[in-house]
Amino acid sequence: MMTPAPWYTLSSIQGRGAHCRPGSLAGLAAARRENLGAFYTPPAVAAIAWTAVRPYLDAVAATGRRAQLLDTSIGTGRLLQWADPEAHAITGCDVDPEPLEALGAAMKAAGFDFELRRAGMEVVQASGFDVALINPPFSLTLSSPVMAYNAACGHGPFGPGTQALSHRYALQQALGAARVVAAILPRSFAETLHSEDGAERLAALLHLPAGAFEDGGTEVATSIAVYGNLKRRGELRSVVLRRGQPMPTLALDLGPAATSARTRFVVDGVDPSEPAITRPVTGNARVRIVHSGRKLSLQFHCGLVEAKVLNTLMRHRLQPIEGLRRPSDWVYAGEGVFDVEAYLAQTDPVGALRAVANQLREAGGHPEFAPGLLEYLQRRTRRARRERTPFRLEVASAFAAVERVQATPRRLMQIDPDRWGSAVLRPTQAVEFERQGTQWVYVHPSGERLVLEDAALSSAFDVQTGAGGGGGHRVVHAGREVEFPALARHVRAEMARRGVADIVSWGYQASDLVELRMGRGGVAAWDMGLGKTRLAIALCLMGGLHNLIAVEAHLVPEFTDELKATGLPPDSWQVIESPAETEGLRRINVIAYTRLRRPLREGHRKTYAQALRRRIATLVADEAHLLRSPDTAQTRALWALCPRRRYGLTGTPIPSYPRDLLYLLRWAGGDGTAIQPYGLARAFMEPSVLWGQGRLERGVDVFRERHVVTEWVTHEFEDGLTRGGKREVPKLANPDLYRSWAAPLVKRRTRAEPEVRQYIALPAAERHVIECDFDPAHRALFLGVADELAHWWRERRAADGADARRINMVSLLAHIGAVERATNAPQLAIGQWGRLAGPSSKQRLAAERAIEWAGRGRKVIVFAQSPTTLNVIAALIAATTGEKPVVVTGERDIETRTEEINARFRRGSCPYLVATYGAAQTGLNLPEGSVVIRAARAWTHKTEEQAAARVMRPQQRERVVIEDLELRGSIDPYQRQMTAMKAAAAASGLDHLDADDEAEFEHLHTIIDRFVEAVEAETGLKRRDLKERHAA
Repeated sequence: MMTPAPWYTLSSIQGRGAHCRPGSLAGLAAARRENLGAFYTPPAVAAIAWTAVRPYLDAVAATGRRAQLLDTSIGTGRLLQWADPEAHAITGCDVDPEPLEALGAAMKAAGFDFELRRAGMEVVQASGFDVALINPPFSLTLSSPVMAYNAACGHGPFGPGTQALSHRYALQQALGAARVVAAILPRSFAETLHSEDGAERLAALLHLPAGAFEDGGTEVATSIAVYGNLKRRGELRSVVLRRGQPMPTLALDLGPAATSARTRFVVDGVDPSEPAITRPVTGNARVRIVHSGRKLSLQFHCGLVEAKVLNTLMRHRLQPIEGLRRPSDWVYAGEGVFDVEAYLAQTDPVGALRAVANQLREAGGHPEFAPGLLEYLQRRTRRARRERTPFRLEVASAFAAVERVQATPRRLMQIDPDRWGSAVLRPTQAVEFERQGTQWVYVHPSGERLVLEDAALSSAFDVQTGAGGGGGHRVVHAGREVEFPALARHVRAEMARRGVADIVSWGYQASDLVELRMGRGGVAAWDMGLGKTRLAIALCLMGGLHNLIAVEAHLVPEFTDELKATGLPPDSWQVIESPAETEGLRRINVIAYTRLRRPLREGHRKTYAQALRRRIATLVADEAHLLRSPDTAQTRALWALCPRRRYGLTGTPIPSYPRDLLYLLRWAGGDGTAIQPYGLARAFMEPSVLWGQGRLERGVDVFRERHVVTEWVTHEFEDGLTRGGKREVPKLANPDLYRSWAAPLVKRRTRAEPEVRQYIALPAAERHVIECDFDPAHRALFLGVADELAHWWRERRAADGADARRINMVSLLAHIGAVERATNAPQLAIGQWGRLAGPSSKQRLAAERAIEWAGRGRKVIVFAQSPTTLNVIAALIAATTGEKPVVVTGERDIETRTEEINARFRRGSCPYLVATYGAAQTGLNLPEGSVVIRAARAWTHKTEEQAAARVMRPQQRERVVIEDLELRGSIDPYQRQMTAMKAAAAASGLDHLDADDEAEFEHLHTIIDRFVEAVEAETGLKRRDLKERHAA
């Protein structure tokens, strides 16, 4: 046994876990959480680690300088008890203050050059050390917003790279901080180090004998990993140490010693070794306030004044709060004073700026505004007032024609549940509500007021409107044209001067163009068939010299046809198809998304979007709901353009969940702005941000808490609401708040509005669900695939218990996809179950329904997910009628199928068109068809409604019929439930329609549970019997 250095007298101090014997790694983790991970290293183990690195320490001493030692969970310094104050300098940290104080006193008395900090390793950043000797806590979950990223980090509560397991993180931290490392690690982890980052530096693995940590309070198997400072030469030394046997001579080559060392040890992101202010003290108190974009900055002339002013404005350092994630790069409470949007969120932005200037003056500075700053803020204030004004909105209302209603609560309720003693309304008690503007108000005899929107009133009360009461439409917001009449007249005059009034000639089209032009961004969320193509052209003609329309590739011909129909000069517009067109931009430029994201030339990185960056006055993004996916190439391309104005066009701004609207409006209204306050990494923009008050949290977190309904989520999903595991319910929380947020950014139009029905009087479509039964052969195939899902699901449920988060979603979706294919495209081979030889009953039904409608003189469009399904249906139709349907799938190029659509379906006599959802659900105008047959269900209402909307056009002369075909006992009914709830949530947020809050949502896992039970009841067979029956 090696004798400690004379200065080290702390061997008798035991860690908090010395008497805890968990007996396993899982138990050790629980004990460490209870005892701060204080399992001190036994002297014998510490001696092995010290002996392993001793040759390198001697090599450093030979250079004539002290070796810099690091321990990030130093405790009482057990690993460093042989250090010499003449030869070694020590730096360390620990979360337990008592051993740190004792160790610090001993080191000070011995004359060490040392630095000890009370901090966890997760808030430490270190570099430049010679040797790191570490015995970190095992299996603790560490998280911190200032965690230095390394290979051990994953998604945490503060975003990517903010969470890690303690022993993995400590090892990677030490490898980045020191040239040589000796790390005591769990044996199970040590045996995987060959595949971890830094494996090329691993020089030796020393497996400690059983019971090595008995004195420390645990018996977990451990090893010591020794790393050098260069890539390992030769074989990895792996040594199994045994009790009672001397340690073998290692003779490790740990690399040459460095002749100098410049260490860095930063805690909580604060580096006291470098001054934050380096400006000299001059006595010049002038402080100039300037801006660049949305960022304000201060120009100082004296370091002392800079320190005083910044200390005043920044207020205080933000402290971590559990469960609260701060905005990116926000360190101090006063960061908001440097954001122009924080001033625009005030009722008097210019007055707020002057108040900040007064604070600056009180701190000892002499503020002066840069030329043009106040004028800029005044212009932005006027613009913000316009952009905060909601667009005109008229919605359907069950009480549009009445001013008072009698209403009875559906259940016992309090007027204000958050206030003790608030008045109670009983289910037998009828009360009278009076309309005030767009809301209903009930005043209780106590003076309390209950204020509800239409939807909330319908949801919570049984309402009697009285004689003469009835439904209709009501105006929720009068709109910008009413609020700013002079500006509206100016815009209309400009429309007339530019010839735009002839393009958007219908009243609602012109009104919406006027409102959109009053702001720099917005979303025209018009129902399909209301003229979005013409609106896009008009927006560009009202824009600057160069304007751009971005569209799906298959819709380029539609846009060019519309441009020709407007009579615009051919030299005023073009389709960008090569780099040459980017150099000679015209008034209106049309580009496909596939080209916008593509490199200009093969082998070059610069894309078309980058070539057009900051050269576009007005950008119009068609099918703008694609922006809900922030990581796609086409979304990044749209963001890269940076136009002066930006407008999105879409009939389905909420394609799936209500949260989808966030990314679209972030593009249209800004990221954490006075207009669109929900920033992704920025603070939730509210007036208190300027003054450093309130919670000061990310906008996306506020949005999630307000509007997203979940049962559980992962940190990755919390980070941006687009990736990561979650169990989400397709309902909208706080719909009134959601509507208020969307009102100034979404210009909504539906076909049912009176202003629209003046021009487009389409009757509501007839909708039917037609069910059919499986054929015997198809049934056997389907039950085989479904039973495989059932068997897998039962196994996973048994293994993972109630924790659905542990179920592999990739595998689950693959199994569900197989069941969906077995339902709708059984001709595709599905694993061991093979394929169906002929058409299924649903495919025959689709062909029969199409033929029947064609016999009545209708043109029919059949939609499905799979080209295989459509090929089978088309063959059935052709074999029966002799007429080959027009086939629109991704298997055919856009130009060929467009030519056939025009020649045979639009202008020809062919009454059949079969199309995949992906190839024809968006943009195509097919009013020649009047019957839509959906031969396969989708998982989102957007997909199904976009498909039906192909025929819902102003040119339509028939009453549209929509037929959904379903197989009894298949997955079809479950898809129908999912799409219906998503559609209801979207309608609640956009159209103020009532959402049934009492409807019970069956999550995917519940649906599968019920489906599996149905399959098992249906089969009544063992899996082996089912396979044998199918094989037969």
